[in-house]
Amino acid sequence: MNNFHGLGFHKANLLRSSEHRQTWPSDMELAVAQGLLSQIPPERVGLNGEYDHSGLAKRVQLALQQKFDATIVAQLEIAQRGKVVIISGKSLDDLQVRQMTKIALEIDGADFVEIFGTAPALQQVA
Repeated sequence: MNNFHGLGFHKANLLRSSEHRQTWPSDMELAVAQGLLSQIPPERVGLNGEYDHSGLAKRVQLALQQKFDATIVAQLEIAQRGKVVIISGKSLDDLQVRQMTKIALEIDGADFVEIFGTAPALQQVA
């Protein structure tokens, strides 16, 4: 038979002892920690606010589809590496590359845009 039946510890009882008071975080500290853990980094937010490892790239692609002709965007590959948006594909003119770069940098979570295989004069744009 178990001799420890009914033995339990409650946080409130432990907090009464000064030696244990420092080991338990306050309710405010717990709330802050839970809030920080529940936040999604902006570059990982998906199209519907959910966590998505490629969320930034998908949001950039959607923004480009809304601004440019669908055939132009369909010929591009849009990826991400952390907060870096990578656009590669069909040759575009300088104006289109500049516009796409501006749109991409306006998306929350984007810090840098790399351009490959499009306009040779603008290989990397910050």
